[in-house]
Amino acid sequence: MIAKLLALLPVGWLACASLAAEPWLKIDSGPGQAGELTWETLVLNYRLPALEQPGRWTMLVKGLSLDPVGALGRLEIVCEQGYLRPAVPTCRDGRLVWEDGPLERRLEGELSLLGIDDEGAELVVDLSFARLTANLSSDGSMAGASLELSGFDPALLSALLPPESGISQFGGALDGGVEWTDERITGNIRLRGGVFDSADGSHAGDGLSVGIDFQLEQIESGLSFVVTLSQFEGELLIGPAYLPPPAAPFRVHARGQWVENQALVLDLLEVSEQQAFELAGRVSIDLREDKALLESAEIERLDLSLANWWPRWADSLAAVAGFPGLTPEGRLGGRLRWKQGEFELVDIELVGLELVDPQQRIGIVGGRGQLVWIDDGPGIDLSWQAAELVGLPLGESSFRLRSQADILLLAAPVRVPMLDGSIDIERFAWRDWKGRSPDILLDARIRPLDLRQLTLLMGWPELGGTLAGSFPGLRFSDGQLSFDGGIDIEAFSGRITVSDLVIERLFGTLPALAAQIELERLDLLELTGAFNFGRMEGLLSGNLHGLRLLDWRPVAMNARLHTLDDSPRRRISQRAVDNLSSLGGAGGALLSGTLLRVFDDFPYRRAGLACHLRNNICHIDGVAPHESGGFYIVEGRGLPRLDVVGHRRLVDWPQLMRQLENITAQAVAD
Repeated sequence: MIAKLLALLPVGWLACASLAAEPWLKIDSGPGQAGELTWETLVLNYRLPALEQPGRWTMLVKGLSLDPVGALGRLEIVCEQGYLRPAVPTCRDGRLVWEDGPLERRLEGELSLLGIDDEGAELVVDLSFARLTANLSSDGSMAGASLELSGFDPALLSALLPPESGISQFGGALDGGVEWTDERITGNIRLRGGVFDSADGSHAGDGLSVGIDFQLEQIESGLSFVVTLSQFEGELLIGPAYLPPPAAPFRVHARGQWVENQALVLDLLEVSEQQAFELAGRVSIDLREDKALLESAEIERLDLSLANWWPRWADSLAAVAGFPGLTPEGRLGGRLRWKQGEFELVDIELVGLELVDPQQRIGIVGGRGQLVWIDDGPGIDLSWQAAELVGLPLGESSFRLRSQADILLLAAPVRVPMLDGSIDIERFAWRDWKGRSPDILLDARIRPLDLRQLTLLMGWPELGGTLAGSFPGLRFSDGQLSFDGGIDIEAFSGRITVSDLVIERLFGTLPALAAQIELERLDLLELTGAFNFGRMEGLLSGNLHGLRLLDWRPVAMNARLHTLDDSPRRRISQRAVDNLSSLGGAGGALLSGTLLRVFDDFPYRRAGLACHLRNNICHIDGVAPHESGGFYIVEGRGLPRLDVVGHRRLVDWPQLMRQLENITAQAVAD
């Protein structure tokens, strides 16, 4: 740049200047331009040499700017001995100072510009962290150059970063060198202690040790290149993905050609991280019409170890999706070919899959999978020897999926053993599987499962009976899992029906559930015994309408539970009376304490509770109004007659749940 600026000055006429002793000449060019380089002011002072002796010259350039980089600041050169020749000037004992005022950056160094022969000169710029050597031709153009770096701070180049990069901090130390001879450029650069950050904090790096080796060569059609990029140390944040330091060097090696405004072709692309994965293939990108479009891609070889690859490349993304701490094992390998928007070949195989979830939501033992391309769509085979879903053990199963137009279908019905029953999947259809939003339809059936085993595994109160269900139209769309059918639970010698079931963010943060629940003729003796609530005999029906759970805790519902008049035996124990009084906000049972101690249980006519839950407040009601203004929770009959009457209409829901938990816990302790 220095030589180019000087070569532009009209100094040829200096030979005709006055021969007076040590005359001075000052030239002020004002605004000027040299290609993409512009300046606001250029001032040259020259002490004319006497008797062919070298003179002293200085140059000051203000308002330097380079398109598209932008402002470059101020440049000053002081040369103690030299000649200002029309094309290539000379300089001995030169000093160079560059300042970028707004960013308070400053560079100082030594400058040497000496003629080699009548055809050119050698330019040497010596800085504390860099040395630039360039050979200049007689017209001031560069014929060859080399650059040596030692501890160069890349923050000085931040002005070269495009604004759209969003990088607000960039630093470290660069070592290495670059050489340019004829039509070839070769170099090797190493970054130590690299750090960068974006203004919004979405992209960052720290402690980076990165190297790049390259060779660029001008060819008739454009530029050929060989580039190797390596990361040895450091951590990265790229959007939601956090990449910890690599256990072994991560490398990207590419060889190809760039044809200006037409194409970028990578004849060879190799990506690897020792013991984690290896990938080799080729890529072609169309650069016409001011767009970068992937024209073709081929993976000739893929070999990936899940145990070594997952912790660095996928663990953080899985955590964001709600699956932190997954531990997978197995190997993935195969080939792939894609061209002009369509797959031509896919043959990917997964073997030896083992998956452990610390939260026991999902697990696989002896998993195996294969993805192939059949005609115009995928074929997927998946099997396992054993699996686990939300704590439930699944037996050996296999799935075969095949594409049909834009729908991915289950090739044959599947039975997944669970406990003493099974889940039968009769139909699976993934519509528009090429789109970004999954739209999945499923017909499934739950063959009767033993509720006792199920509740024990789930850590719930032990229940008797069976669980069965039919899902003729289960659908997953827009992040929601909805059930057109219902779940029938045969429990407590009665039936529980769940309908209009919708689940959002099933495995994510704050999962939500909405449903309607009907209870028909549940045996109260079995029910109260299962929850250690105290003994109560009779039949119970009711419903929970508008039920909504957030993070599996009720936040809204309109519930009503009541006993049936046709129950053959209706009695309630003293302990159940106390617990109902506590939960229902009753002031106490309407019977003397002496009589309560005499009898173990009492006959009743009817009993029930209602709760309208909103905003953590339960609006409570009973089975009938009481003359005191309260409501019957238990209406007695016969002798001794016992009534449980509630008076508090509004109850704090979290406190009510704590009471219920304490009642159950105390019963277990007793």
